[in-house]
Amino acid sequence: MAVLASILYLLLGVPLFCLVVFTVYLYQQHAKYDHLPGPKRNGFFSGHMPMVKKRRTREKVIIHQIWADLAIQFNPLYVFWFFHRPVVMISDAALVKEVLIKLDLPKDPFGYSHFANLFGQRLLGGSLLSEVDHQSWKKKRAHLNPAFHHKFIASLMDQFNQSCDLFLNKLLTLADGETEVSMSEELVRLALDVVGKVAYDLDVNAIDSPDAPIPTNTRIALEGLVQSFRRPFMFFQPSTYPYQNECIKSVKFLREAAKGVIQARMDAVQKQEDSHSDILTYILRIAENDPTTTMDDLVDHFITFIVGGQETTSNHISFTLLGILLHPEVEQKVLAEIDEVLGSRRSVTTEDLSKLTYLDQTIKEALRLHPPQPAITRVTKEDTNLGGYVIPAGTSVMCDAHVLQHNPKYWDDPEKYDPERFNAENKAKIEHYAYFPFSLGSHNCIGSSFAQLETKLVLARLIQSFKIKLLPGQELKAVEQMTLRPKDGVRVTLVAR
Repeated sequence: MAVLASILYLLLGVPLFCLVVFTVYLYQQHAKYDHLPGPKRNGFFSGHMPMVKKRRTREKVIIHQIWADLAIQFNPLYVFWFFHRPVVMISDAALVKEVLIKLDLPKDPFGYSHFANLFGQRLLGGSLLSEVDHQSWKKKRAHLNPAFHHKFIASLMDQFNQSCDLFLNKLLTLADGETEVSMSEELVRLALDVVGKVAYDLDVNAIDSPDAPIPTNTRIALEGLVQSFRRPFMFFQPSTYPYQNECIKSVKFLREAAKGVIQARMDAVQKQEDSHSDILTYILRIAENDPTTTMDDLVDHFITFIVGGQETTSNHISFTLLGILLHPEVEQKVLAEIDEVLGSRRSVTTEDLSKLTYLDQTIKEALRLHPPQPAITRVTKEDTNLGGYVIPAGTSVMCDAHVLQHNPKYWDDPEKYDPERFNAENKAKIEHYAYFPFSLGSHNCIGSSFAQLETKLVLARLIQSFKIKLLPGQELKAVEQMTLRPKDGVRVTLVAR
């Protein structure tokens, strides 16, 4: 009986003790942040998440829009509770500048380190995206900055055009005016091919062979990453282990494939048989400049640009195309400009792109409405004064591009699609720190020049080549995956022009 009593005590007493300790901790956390403005918590343990669930279910809105609505009520900041975890949300452009520029707060380990490993398997490791040690990140960024300078990216135009040729030829086989084409899916494949070809001189074959090993395993790894964000306790659920093992297997495949490409290039360099000048060239120079760099470190960067370049750029192109197609008057102006600049020429130059000013306006408006990766999280190193409030040390602080870019304080009729916001006259009036689709400051997106050039080139050649008819019932709305994606997939039919 004594043994049985001891077992019952352990079974009941230990969880109860843990609950009491956690309750006291959470009570102290609430007291620590109760001086900050914000909506009333829906529950002691659940924070604001019941409100999020309710609005997501009933109104089908993304969480970024929920935060944007709250930002109108609470300015210049408010505290938002993810269950037991507080995050200070910035709702004022001046404070965006304070957080990202003046204070240059470090990246929040809670969010960014999540990319380092997937279900215990190294994914992005210590890459630019997942590295949270500022000095280490700074050194890596300095090595890679030249690879993403706009002049260097512009020198790769031939490779961009070659990938686009394959893409348009694939679409031509579907251009009978009847076959339904999901442009979102096709653009994901194109983006993967572009990263492979332009950055690494690697033929991924995602356009013509979407079930080839690299596209297939990239898709599985990305889906696993999405699930790991959505279900943070998934790692501890035995029922999900078969799925986790599938994702781990895909990550291992991608990393081994990357090692093969890197090793082959290193061997060619050693034999003085390499004439490449691409992004992989600069990744290899990290090892040349820092002898402590390992093969796994190089693979981290290799995989990061494949994962990041595919996901964000394809979604941005999709949103831009959808906005154009939903507004016939905009489509006509875009087509007229493309015809005037390109005529019948199929290969596009950087000079051509610089003349496509109205197309550029549609791209910027798409980035305003749907920044692909809106949430930028930082952490306070010490007690910090923001907007007249003392933010405790170790607090997560979020500057969300969607929140600021949908705020009526900075934008007239912010939910309206209007490329004229970015014409020569109006763009000078835009509040700089209320528009940051590629982040701001030292941690701004290193691939922004790459993404913008690719977006403009692909759209110009796509609209030049095809009459694109949007299938009915689609809206300029987003769904949340790892990034924001068009809700309806941009379903179209195509006819060659």
